[in-house]
Amino acid sequence: GTGRAEIWEIMLKNVIPEHFWLGIGLGGGNTVYAMSPYTARALGVHNLYITVLAQIGCIGSLCFYIFWIKCLLVVIKSMRQVRYLEVPFFMILTAFINGIGEEVFSERFLWFGAGLAFMIIYNRKRRKVEAKNEEKVIVCG
Repeated sequence: GTGRAEIWEIMLKNVIPEHFWLGIGLGGGNTVYAMSPYTARALGVHNLYITVLAQIGCIGSLCFYIFWIKCLLVVIKSMRQVRYLEVPFFMILTAFINGIGEEVFSERFLWFGAGLAFMIIYNRKRRKVEAKNEEKVIVCG
């Protein structure tokens, strides 16, 4: 009813093949402009995966997904040692699930999830280093 299937078809059959390697550039306006020769309606793509491929191309998409896979692996690996990482983990996971029907590429909660995860992990590591330094001072003092 929302016309998403038609939009996705236009992007996958027409726009993406024309700009496969480098994409059409970041921004929702670029996707609307790129679709304009194929449809009279000015609509967003409403799909993270198609949007990423269309806007930053195959090369950019590869870098984008490698970043997020590494991010999630670091979070999963750190979850055993660091409390509260479930929140940013599920923020990121929810964004990628929501991305099936929405453009969350530029949404804050996706990037906030990664930022929050790395803040928590970095803070934990910093505290460990500070604790070790305090132990050295006490032993030497």
